[in-house]
Amino acid sequence: MKLIDILVLELPKRGGWNDDAWMVVQDCDGQFKGVEKGFAAAMAPNGVWHRSGGDCVFIHTVPLADDYKTAMVTREEYEAALAASKVPVWSGEGLPPVGASCEWYDRNTKTWSPVKVVYSSEWVVVVSGADSNGDVVELGIEVFMDAERCKFRPIRTEAERKREETVNAIQQKLICRNEVAVDFYEYLAAGKIPGIRLTDDAGSQ
Repeated sequence: MKLIDILVLELPKRGGWNDDAWMVVQDCDGQFKGVEKGFAAAMAPNGVWHRSGGDCVFIHTVPLADDYKTAMVTREEYEAALAASKVPVWSGEGLPPVGASCEWYDRNTKTWSPVKVVYSSEWVVVVSGADSNGDVVELGIEVFMDAERCKFRPIRTEAERKREETVNAIQQKLICRNEVAVDFYEYLAAGKIPGIRLTDDAGSQ
């Protein structure tokens, strides 16, 4: 586990961030050490961080980070990671919870768009996302008795997006069902056609 992950796990239980520190490091004994603004730190061969001034001891006896010899976590990095850890993780089952980032299928444009859920009930889900001009807007999506308007899915990875783009291109070119396009893509990705090989992240092996 990395130092920033341990900080997110341990600090909230132990009083939070020390206001005197702008950065935190960890000694080989598991002790967090804070460094005041304007000072630097470097690790000695004995596994102890030496600071040019401004010690701010946090806590003792915590798991040793995998990257303790090099990791230096600033307050801004810690707070960003802490906020990210509180964002709900949606499995893809049912409706996404409030606060979750996901993709919504717009049946008018027939495209998937990244959105964040800001309100949810059995009648309506309100999401925020960028419109065609790049402005952030909120949209109410009726979910009761209207399954076509409430299609959500987890955020696609870059590889998944490239795969989807390739499948769509195959489907449009061959004028075939999506299932056929997916099968053809998988056949290409597996390198089963001599002389043809997908080379990007969507299909490279």
